[in-house]
Amino acid sequence: MKHFYPLNYYITQDDNILGQLIHGARYLDIRPAYYEDREQKWYVNHDFVIQQPLSVVMDQVIQFVNETNEIVIFGLKEFPVGFKNNPYRHNQLVEFMEKYFDDFIVRPNGFTYWSLTLNEILSHSKGRIILAYDKEVQYANDDTYYETDCGYKQYLLPTPQYLKHTCI
Repeated sequence: MKHFYPLNYYITQDDNILGQLIHGARYLDIRPAYYEDREQKWYVNHDFVIQQPLSVVMDQVIQFVNETNEIVIFGLKEFPVGFKNNPYRHNQLVEFMEKYFDDFIVRPNGFTYWSLTLNEILSHSKGRIILAYDKEVQYANDDTYYETDCGYKQYLLPTPQYLKHTCI
């Protein structure tokens, strides 16, 4: 039997990301998906249902951070489409996020996020976005991504280095 999922039930929020941030949300639960066959490749999904392009969400976060100087935790997890048979897709996502968010990313510079104080984060010129990644990832700037293990853990092939296991 084929499953039927009405689209109305996949709308998870009444407000867009900017509205949620304005109303006080500071942690975003983002489920990135990759579609090879689309012009725009990166999307935010709820399971297999596309919600919106990832760039739209990222633009709203940048706008909010630019206007308020507030800290936002950008939590990436589940990876519902486009990652299963391509473990290196995560590196592509990391590269995309690095280029897109650029100076807005909080970079701990050799320290873990747990050891940073609010003053240290706020003294960074623009960095207000903490990237929380539910994935064991090895990347050139792997200290930029704060690994979480809060369920729906994903696995990559074993690598020599892993981000420290923590849960926020």
